[in-house]
Amino acid sequence: MNIAVEIPTGGEPLTWRTLVSQVRLGATKYRVIRPADPLTHILLYEGWQGAECEVDQSASMQVALAWAVAAHSPHSLVYLPAKRHLDPQWRQELHDVVQDHPLSGNPLDLLLGHHSMALPAARWRSIRQRLGASVPHTITLPPHAFDPVDIAEHQATDHLEFRDFIRWDIAADTLILTGSTRAYRRDAAQLREVTVKGPGYQPRSDRDHCCAEIHIGRVRHGNTDKRRSGAQLHVIYRDS
Repeated sequence: MNIAVEIPTGGEPLTWRTLVSQVRLGATKYRVIRPADPLTHILLYEGWQGAECEVDQSASMQVALAWAVAAHSPHSLVYLPAKRHLDPQWRQELHDVVQDHPLSGNPLDLLLGHHSMALPAARWRSIRQRLGASVPHTITLPPHAFDPVDIAEHQATDHLEFRDFIRWDIAADTLILTGSTRAYRRDAAQLREVTVKGPGYQPRSDRDHCCAEIHIGRVRHGNTDKRRSGAQLHVIYRDS
């Protein structure tokens, strides 16, 4: 199966082994991409600022690759089933943090989609229930899929008239993010950096860690996202 990922070619490629399913709901057909290799070391759950995501090196790479594919494959949904295949120790930790921490909420999966698909969050449960037969497919991305954007691009998000944020919702125990190619590209380098710098990172204090802090929702004054306003996806590296 050929999946168009609209990124310039060149450099040493990065590959991602995936499974691709086609789901039809009424007149609409959805292409869903998910990793072929199970995510065993990832904790994703609701946090007081939005969502917390703890990852080892393998899981951090899968999150980064999924992010890049979502940015450049506007006709696909990218699904990371974060709860299904957890290592037993990590599963126990997820249970403990959700049960014992007063500011933590439910465990979550992750779904990334392009905003042009206009996916209603409530439809995701029906799509997921229909994920049946899948086709193995390897997606190839060049390293500059994760190149940092110009500083002016980040500064533009401070302007009141700026609207190109990643929107978020939670449905069917899934954090659902939707945005444009531009919005996803703003944070791709952060996620790649977690994968590269996380192993061997030397914290300078008990609170220090290697992470990506991704703003989701509108975070400035004049917010028009009444239900899901400004929040953060906090992706933290930890060793497995």
